[in-house]
Amino acid sequence: MSLSDDLYALLGVKPSASADAVRQAYRQLARRYHPDVNDSEETAELFKRITRAYNVLSDPGHRKLYDEFGADSLRRNFDPQKARRRRDAPPTVSANDLFSRRTTRTTRRTGPMPPTGDLELALEIDFGLAVKGGSLQLRAPHTGSMLTVHVPPGVTAGQRLRLVGKGNPRPGGAGDLYLSLTPRTHRYYRRDGDDLRLTLPISIGEAFGGASIRVPGPAGDLRVDIPRGSRGGEEIRLPGKGLARDTGGCGDLVVELSVRLPERIDGRVLRQLPTEYGDRLRHDLKL
Repeated sequence: MSLSDDLYALLGVKPSASADAVRQAYRQLARRYHPDVNDSEETAELFKRITRAYNVLSDPGHRKLYDEFGADSLRRNFDPQKARRRRDAPPTVSANDLFSRRTTRTTRRTGPMPPTGDLELALEIDFGLAVKGGSLQLRAPHTGSMLTVHVPPGVTAGQRLRLVGKGNPRPGGAGDLYLSLTPRTHRYYRRDGDDLRLTLPISIGEAFGGASIRVPGPAGDLRVDIPRGSRGGEEIRLPGKGLARDTGGCGDLVVELSVRLPERIDGRVLRQLPTEYGDRLRHDLKL
């Protein structure tokens, strides 16, 4: 199974699908693509990928890691604690990390190549910094002094920033430093053009009885009103609360509801479902 496979897409279900829905989808696909029914090589390979996807999504622990880290969680010897430390690290990059090697250019250059002394480096930045804009600090490659890099809001993968005179030495002075920026993936948010999409975890009680939930947005916190009787996968659109457009105005914030069950269900939890565990579902929801 390729790490680029979307396991939910392989089974034809949404990320908010219940365990029963995942099981039912797999059984239907297994009946259709099982080698006893269709013995072509292509079908056999597809059956293996479907089965491996089900093995991950049917295991609560593996599914939780996949929802949090995506395809990275499928790698051999994956360490979620290290991955969380890397993901949550502040956007400060050391000289050893950033300048020890030249990195591959991620955008096609349309003009002439820069003169000798210019340096281009790839740099991952926090998703929230890419959305909202801000600044980060890193060390100059040769002087070791700290540089403050101003990141504009709405950065897309491959966007380049130029730091004049901060590159490699050359006769008459230093070249320029070009930073090719790539936003990190986010557990809850993703970009869709000028729209910002949020997969919002809600409890059964919030879905059944309705709720008003505060969520981070590009320009500050927002309130999302959850109607009574909401279902997982339903979308709520907040016009003009997405990403700033170059032509003026903003896209939308699109909230997709993801109804979550408690990890353990007993009599006490059933009695307290209207208020139980809702806020804890979103303890790490931030931009």
